[in-house]
Amino acid sequence: STMLLRDLNPSQIEAVTQPLRVQHQNDDPSTTSMVVTRVIAGPGSGKTKVLTTRIGYLLQEDPYGKVLAVTFTRKAAGEMKERLERLLQGSTNPKGLERVELGTFHSICAKILRYNATNPQSNLNGQYVIADQSEQLRILNEGLKEQEIDLKASAIKPMQILTAIGKMKEMFAQGQDPFLDQRKQGGGGGGGAGQTMRMARRIYYPYREKLLTNNAVDFDDLILMTRELLTEDIELRERLHKRWPHVLVDEYQDTSKIQMDLIKLLTSSSLFVVGDADQSIYSWRGAHVGSLEEVKIEFESYGKVRTVFLKENYRSTSNIVKAAEKVISYNQRPKMTKIIACEDERAEASFVVDTILNMTMQEDISPGDTVAMLYRTNAQSRYLEEACVQKNLPYVIRGGAGGFYKRAEIKDCLCFLRWIHNGNDEGAILRAMKTPSKGIGEKTYEEFKSYCETVQTYIRQYYPLNERPSPLDVLISMTNNEDEKDYVLPNGTPEAIDFMSKRAINNFLKFSSKMREIRFKAYTEPVDKLLFFIIEELKLMDHLDSISKSKSEFVERRENVQELRNAAKKYATYGPTLKKDGDDTGTNSAEDAFDNESALSNFLDDVALVSDIAEAKEDEENPRLVVNLMTIHASKGTEFDCV
Repeated sequence: STMLLRDLNPSQIEAVTQPLRVQHQNDDPSTTSMVVTRVIAGPGSGKTKVLTTRIGYLLQEDPYGKVLAVTFTRKAAGEMKERLERLLQGSTNPKGLERVELGTFHSICAKILRYNATNPQSNLNGQYVIADQSEQLRILNEGLKEQEIDLKASAIKPMQILTAIGKMKEMFAQGQDPFLDQRKQGGGGGGGAGQTMRMARRIYYPYREKLLTNNAVDFDDLILMTRELLTEDIELRERLHKRWPHVLVDEYQDTSKIQMDLIKLLTSSSLFVVGDADQSIYSWRGAHVGSLEEVKIEFESYGKVRTVFLKENYRSTSNIVKAAEKVISYNQRPKMTKIIACEDERAEASFVVDTILNMTMQEDISPGDTVAMLYRTNAQSRYLEEACVQKNLPYVIRGGAGGFYKRAEIKDCLCFLRWIHNGNDEGAILRAMKTPSKGIGEKTYEEFKSYCETVQTYIRQYYPLNERPSPLDVLISMTNNEDEKDYVLPNGTPEAIDFMSKRAINNFLKFSSKMREIRFKAYTEPVDKLLFFIIEELKLMDHLDSISKSKSEFVERRENVQELRNAAKKYATYGPTLKKDGDDTGTNSAEDAFDNESALSNFLDDVALVSDIAEAKEDEENPRLVVNLMTIHASKGTEFDCV
């Protein structure tokens, strides 16, 4: 214990060594109450150090208990993991990190939903996908068409409907009913907002239904569905309480009301929150101002809430240096251009984003200012986007085809990975069918879809214990060589020939054998190698060449695809792209499922989280800093306060 605490000051030691549990009345375990510690830290007072050391202290004092630590950004989670590794190396518990689950609210919720996918109370299965904005719009437009809602006449954009659906979900989560008093909530009158809300109400349930049919969730759903699941499923809640007796939350001042509810549902015996009452940067995303104060109110009935203040500021010297630099900067000599050399692209992106954030804190940049990051080619934007997401800097991609993961060539490569991950992902199916063209038009696809639905109905009726086959299973069954690569349908299942023309079947057979090979390889190859196999096998480079208007456009697309392979390389440590159902180790499969996510689900979750988190919505009423990302070419003729 003394080793852990040796570099801490008295108030930090007081915070780290708060008790793990409180017992009363002759140590009777049935009278144990919850321990809640609230650490209020000023800037530069070493709160990350306190949080990391507290985790080390918990692992040491409770040799069997596991720890859940929630951070606001992936960057913070990564930094904390590195610090923990260093801290535990010299301790008596070097393998303690295996007992720690570190992640953001979204990544923890994604895991809980996957972990609980087999539960009948969940509408999803474990291969669900996180739908990005373009997939949400595709599903919404399909629903609008089916409901015969015509937006053209009203001049309302689909994006406005999606935003309204998000608001409705938020209202449901807060216990309000957006369908109830429609006049109060803009349902009456002829205003634009009222009309948008009326249309959102008409499409709300069909849109939600379509998402679930696609085995997909959107970004809001990750947190809302997890909260709903934990509220309703007492058994799951108890399993997670046993799994994580100790819960810690960083930057607690930035939590929203719904995230606070989640923390309450996940906490059973020990909660430790750290925050700065004066530093909430997330109010634009629904952060609940006063959440640090509410810890006391919300948790007092569970047990005493202890408060520790961290007062010493270790950054004061750098503040003095900054002040001195500010004074020196008024010197009238011409400014010199600084050239900064960074280790690699990731370090460079991190440096640029840190510089913007520092300038914001020092008020060199104000929220209304325009800021741009310029780069030579679109492929370079990936690192900058990831750095913006990790450090909570809202950004918008200008010119070109939008964010890195939203580009056509990236989506063309990813659709095959998405489909083998989730055989019901219709967005992936539609894209895979025509990338490159396979002679499968809309009519042929509808025939195939009708065949799939017939097979699913037949199996539900005659083989109720069998898992429902996905469209991918049905496609692979068409090849039917009856070897280990196949999905074989039970005897008596209707045959494709009764639903599809011979020409259509021949086109599907070629595609079937390719997808069969890809899925088979996914059980042995890591993500980046499988991606290379897909690109080669399906001749995607020829396809990209054919859709490019010029040689330079093709070169850029090729660079982007290479960049995608580089991004996939870091998932090699998770092993093969997919795991077979029998790959779980141990006997407690529900527990193992939590630690046994496939490389592909990790990769696709991260892609979705990076794609959706921080693309800034520009229709916000309050001005706030939004950084413009663009190529030098796209920036011609534009002006910015800071570049």
